[in-house]
Amino acid sequence: MEKVEIVLIPGIQAPTAKKGAIPTKGYAKERRMSVLYNKVKHYLDEEKVFLNPDLSLAKFSIIVGTNTSYLSGAVNSGFGCNIKTLVNRYRIEYAKELLASHKCSIHELPRLCGFSSRSAFYVAFQRVEGKSPMAYLKNVNAYKSYNNKQETKQ
Repeated sequence: MEKVEIVLIPGIQAPTAKKGAIPTKGYAKERRMSVLYNKVKHYLDEEKVFLNPDLSLAKFSIIVGTNTSYLSGAVNSGFGCNIKTLVNRYRIEYAKELLASHKCSIHELPRLCGFSSRSAFYVAFQRVEGKSPMAYLKNVNAYKSYNNKQETKQ
């Protein structure tokens, strides 16, 4: 029998049972949600499925091997948001990495980060970061410039 490691969703406690007791329905549901949470994390962190501009709840549910209701529930309880918000957070974090590394121009970012349009990218960036991509880039550049000046003084 294959050994499977289960990581429970933060905030959900594992139910306790007496030795030899049969798990309840609630435990099975929590376990299923935890497995889905781990799969979602894997596909976002490792496989970077968020870079696909056509990613939807339906397509993501096929990728992780479940239906849309279970996936939506796992994302809501595990991440505290809906699937669209979660995917956009990953896309914006990736955009911030690209901006900080100067690996692409600001005009290429929406496409490289999985957004289907520039306007969707700018709206999502503003929601997540509270500022525009240009304002974020200016802050990053100012910070790097300040650090470079401090290093040359030493």
